[in-house]
Formats: sequence, C-alpha cells, structure tokens
Amino acid sequence: MVPFSYMLLERFFRADAAFANSDVYAFLEKERFGYAIRIPANEALEREITDLLKRPVGRPSRKPKVLYASLTYRAESWHRFRRVVSKVEWHAGELYPRVGFIVTNLMWYPAELYNQRGTAEQWIRRESTR
Repeated sequence: MVPFSYMLLERFFRADAAFANSDVYAFLEKERFGYAIRIPANEALEREITDLLKRPVGRPSRKPKVLYASLTYRAESWHRFRRVVSKVEWHAGELYPRVGFIVTNLMWYPAELYNQRGTAEQWIRRESTR
C-alpha cells in the first residue's frame, strides 16, 4: 500500500474552523482530497510555538514579519496525529501577533491554498438581500 502522503491528489478542500472535525478529515483522506482547514488555537498548540510568540527584537518594519512552523499534533477527538502548520504575523503598531493554525495533509505549506478567499459568501449575501 502506498502511504497517503505520496498519492496523487487531484482535488483540494479549503475550509474555516467550522469544518475542523475528525470525521471531515477522515472522509477527505479516504476520498484522496488535499485539504487545508483552519483550527482554533488552544494552549497545547501555542506551547509548541512559544519561540515564535516572542516579540521580534529591533525596530519593526512596515511590512509584517511572518513566521511559520510545522507541527505534528493530535487533538483529543482525533484518532491519529496530523500535520498542523502555524502562521504568526507581527504587524507594526500591534502589541500582539496574529496567530493561525491550519491542519493539512499537504506536503507543502498550504497558505496559498488556504488564503485564497472564495466569493461564494459574498454572492449568497448579495442574493439574500434582493
């Protein structure tokens, strides 16, 4: 049997934390989808990236300083470990960083896939106001 990470993935699924569910991950893996799903932050995940949460030394740039970390993590509701990627953004003038976590089965960093916002929600909102 070929390990899942080496199978050809032809379909991708991107979702927010509302879809952060072990059953969803299992279905997507079984159906050979690549996925990037945001998950809520928690103390265990934040402990794993403590070094990224320390304010950078020096004068802040106008451009945000963006740091990434790849973790192996297992939530209590998951039956196995999965890859979680964290993104920490330090913006000038902000006291605390913006932190996000994405669970994924992709070998590459899924920011490009996850950050591509769809417009479906805008169209739904637009049509419902008519």
